[in-house]
Amino acid sequence: MLQFVLLLAAQAQDPLAHVPAADIERGKRLYGMNCGGCHGMDGNGGSGPPLTRAKFKRAADNAALIELITSGIATAGMPPSWHLLPDGPRQIAAYVRSLGEVKSVPLPGDVDRGKQAYRSSACSGCHIVNGEGIGIGPELTGIGAMRTPASLLRSLTHPGDPPSPAFMPVKVTTREGEQLRGIRVNEDSFTIQIKDARNRFHSFRKDRLESLDKGGSWMPAYDKLPPEQLQDIVAYLATLRGGQ
Repeated sequence: MLQFVLLLAAQAQDPLAHVPAADIERGKRLYGMNCGGCHGMDGNGGSGPPLTRAKFKRAADNAALIELITSGIATAGMPPSWHLLPDGPRQIAAYVRSLGEVKSVPLPGDVDRGKQAYRSSACSGCHIVNGEGIGIGPELTGIGAMRTPASLLRSLTHPGDPPSPAFMPVKVTTREGEQLRGIRVNEDSFTIQIKDARNRFHSFRKDRLESLDKGGSWMPAYDKLPPEQLQDIVAYLATLRGGQ
């Protein structure tokens, strides 16, 4: 009886505490039917943002994540999931949390050497770590809690594969010959908004553009680095867990 009371107390504080494996599996099926079309069947993103991360800006805790799934985000085009009540949103949330679980494991690289290599490669010219750097590229403060070592290595050697909708490189040329490169911030049928390398924002009407090129990656491939140095950088990035 005491164990049951303790379980109820834990669930009152965290609705995803002690979720049975069967609920996570059902959450996976519900996710595939209701969420995978936008967020990717593996959670790596599509027209919606990727979910393979430990933290979400719009959901500070598990209760907020369940509420977000239930109510949707009208301004972002995410529909509500009232039809899945009472347990569906909680089961989907449990599955989504499992996508972002990246456990800390021993790695062969040297963290200190990797940190030095990160700095010497001028990575802070595009990325932010703990408030230091420029944010034209993805912030890396919590990247170790979001990405596996294999995924981190892939990003170093094959940047932009697969492409990230949240950091889509864009090059525009106006009819007057003005050229600008940046990251797409927003886009609709008539306009596109871009953030440049100096964190300045620009808006263009598409009918005033000579050309609009999207895709690729600003990040150079580091596939020519010695394997030991790559291991060092991956070991360092894996320690960046956002203060967790």
